[in-house]
Amino acid sequence: MKPMAVIAVLAALVASAPSRAEEPSLGRLWADFGLGYGNLHSSSTPDTGGGLWLDAQIGGRINSQWLAGLNIGGLGMQPASSNYNSDNPDIYGQGITNVFVVFQFEPKSDHGWFVGGGAGEVIYANKRLADETGNTRSGSGHGAIARIGYDWRSSNRGHLEATMGYELGNVGLYAPVGGNFRFSIIAASIHVAYH
Repeated sequence: MKPMAVIAVLAALVASAPSRAEEPSLGRLWADFGLGYGNLHSSSTPDTGGGLWLDAQIGGRINSQWLAGLNIGGLGMQPASSNYNSDNPDIYGQGITNVFVVFQFEPKSDHGWFVGGGAGEVIYANKRLADETGNTRSGSGHGAIARIGYDWRSSNRGHLEATMGYELGNVGLYAPVGGNFRFSIIAASIHVAYH
């Protein structure tokens, strides 16, 4: 192929490529709030069952495909005889709260499939144990979460997301109860996000 023909082909390709101005602008702030249903399975003390899953993330964009931030979320479970004192009513019999450092990878940055994960502290609360011991926190430990989801862009930086997550953790119960338990949570949630 002649050099002029190669130059003409390259010039045509460059001219036909979308310009940077046409690409969606990517914000630096990442804010995300989700609400859904979580199901807990445990090796011992707390009941197995489901309840309200809340998930909030705040952070920033590292580059066009990576987000990093702080996740505060958790699972509140319905009262049951082993986690609830009917003389001292409360909405949830037990709950697990996460305070995680999280990362999210978005191949297309403004829509489509994404994956994420993180790890950090887990705080366990059980209403019956709190009433008996006087501790509002019944235990704590560490956990990790992995998630996959799909992102629909709804405005310039607004997004609607559907997410499935899987969390594993280990909690040590405070005195005088003592001991520990392992748990897993599967959660499905709908999120509104800004990034």
